[in-house]
This record gives sequence, C-alpha cells and structure tokens, in this order.
Amino acid sequence: MKSIRWRVAFTILWLSLLFNIERFDFEKGANVNLSSSFYMIAAATAALFLLVRMPQRIMYVASAGVLAIYTVTKVISTIPVFQGFHKYITITEVVALFITIALTWLVNQGLRDFEDAVEAISLPKGRVGVLDYDQMQERIRTELGRARRHQHPMSLAAIEIDASSSNAALHRAVRDAQVALLKRYVQVQFGVFLSKNTRETDAVAHHDNNGHFLLLAPETPADQTEGLLNRLSHQVEEHLGLRFRFHVADFPKTALTSEELVHKATEKLRRETETSNDQRAKPEPSVATRTADT
Repeated sequence: MKSIRWRVAFTILWLSLLFNIERFDFEKGANVNLSSSFYMIAAATAALFLLVRMPQRIMYVASAGVLAIYTVTKVISTIPVFQGFHKYITITEVVALFITIALTWLVNQGLRDFEDAVEAISLPKGRVGVLDYDQMQERIRTELGRARRHQHPMSLAAIEIDASSSNAALHRAVRDAQVALLKRYVQVQFGVFLSKNTRETDAVAHHDNNGHFLLLAPETPADQTEGLLNRLSHQVEEHLGLRFRFHVADFPKTALTSEELVHKATEKLRRETETSNDQRAKPEPSVATRTADT
C-alpha cells in the first residue's frame, strides 16, 4: 500500500523533529526545554503503538493510560505545570504525545493490514477449513459411501462469488496490488468465512480460480443446505461486502455418484452465470439463490 510509505515517512520526520526540537534556537533565550520524563514517555509510547497490534478501541484506552502516566509525572514533578511559560511547555508536550500516538498507530495499522493481506493471498492449499478440489473429491466419496450405508441424505452446493460485488470489495481491500492477487485475497477471505460459519461436519473447498466453491453437507437434504446458504448470504454481504449465487444437488434425489453430484451442482450454476452475464444490463437482486434439482 502506497499509504504506508507516507505514514512511515511522516512518523520518522515527526520523531526526528520531536527528539531534536531543543536543538533549534528559535529566538535567543526562548529555547524549547521539554522535560526528561516527557522524552521517556514519548519514546515508550512510540514503541508501544508501533509494536503492539491493537484495535481502535484499545488504542483509545492505551492513549488514556499514556496521558494518565504523563499527568502523574507532572504532579510529582517540582517544575510548575501551568505557571508562566511552563503552561506552553505542558500544552506542547500533551499535543506532541497525541501526535506521536496517532502517527505510530497509523503505521501499525497499515503494517497489520498489509500483513493480513499477504497472509491471505499466500495461504497454501489445504488450509484448515478450506480444502483443495482433490481433497474435496475424496471427502465426497467418503460421505457418499456413509450416506448409502445408512440411507441418509447428503447435499453438495456449488457457490460462486458475484463478480460485481467482488470487484467492489477488491477496491476496498488493497487497491495497489495486482488484480489477480486481489481476486485471490477475496476468494480466500470468502472461503475462510464459509468454513468458520458452517458445521464441523461440513466441508468447504475452493473449486477453481473463478471464485467457485463447493460446500459438502453430510446427512443434510437440499432444502436445509439452501436455508443455510440463504442465511449466510446476508452475513457475507454484511461482513465482506460480497454477494454470491449457488446451486444445490443432493443424494439420492439428484445424483447417485460423487462425479454426478459435482457435475449437477456446478453445471447449472455455470449456465445460470452465463445467462446472467448476457443480461448484465438488467438490475440484479442483492443475493441470487437457486434451488435443488428435483
């Protein structure tokens, strides 16, 4: 992110100015003499807000703590606080602390966002909770065999991220990265969200590079899987800013083999996607849902 460079540059310039401000002879006999305790607090504050990852609310609490420590040092100090020229020194120190907190926290936030983006983009295949396609095929065969033995239903949903919402989310995420990396970032975030918000017995897999996912729901009929995905659609749009469409195939109503399950779930979704692309000029609903074949 280009903004990180500016944040780092401004922070370095500010800290350089702050810790060398007494070297500037603004006017004869009018040097700025900040207290030694202030410099110690400022250095500790810069280190704290640079090194410790903290959300905005925690940042406010930590800022209040820094101000409280500064107040205590002023109270126990023998130097006057608001008498004569010292009141300007006190105001300068307080403002300098707040500027230090703001700049170092912004650098910390920028680095954290960058680290999160790189981690998401570079996630290896087979991450816990998100399977690759080969692992999913093996899981489907296993669950299909169990469903046959126990005469239980099983459903498989093919899910596709809506391209228009994906592009919008990409611009919000990391605008300066390449489009391919941005797509990978959004897809990984979406897959991880699915894996965290489905049952432990379910399986989520990244099907291909076009934003297609598979959701395997053992011992679950198609209508229940559709209900789950309809509920998740609102959560995904709220938390990730994404929309998706899906189609569900199930055993034994729709398909009897693992290959047929995948084909039934994905083929109709692809056809509907092609149709929607041809009609892109028409307004689309916020979430498009599909029912199972009967």
